Amino acid sequence: MNIKASLMIALIACVMLVGVAAANQENPEAGNTWARAALFNLGPGYNSVSGSLSSGDTADYWRETNAACDVEVMLYLDPTSLSRGGVAQMYEGNSGHSFMQRVQQGNNACPDTHLDVAPVYVTMTPAGLGDYTFTVRRY
Repeated sequence: MNIKASLMIALIACVMLVGVAAANQENPEAGNTWARAALFNLGPGYNSVSGSLSSGDTADYWRETNAACDVEVMLYLDPTSLSRGGVAQMYEGNSGHSFMQRVQQGNNACPDTHLDVAPVYVTMTPAGLGDYTFTVRRY
């Protein structure tokens, strides 16, 4: 193998690694307000969303893209995030944001599983949580 071929293979490998790293990063659109919520699809079954909260990031807001309503939903949070103090909360509707569910170690709440008004929102806290994955089951 000549030097040009070796350099080309090394360059391709670097480009692939950068692509993989970028694909694994949190959605850059996830904001800390309702208006800046990142989008996720709420299809039938289990819908998992991954993100990360750094020490300077107070909250992540997520909103479904497909405006599903009149369905049953259930919120889950990965065990590692739960043990680190993570809190996932789900709300419905564009105005008023009615509380539906909370997943937090020792403080779960589930007063509502029926999504009456789209869209569904999920908020993740606290700052400094690190990587997390929440799942919304639509059934």
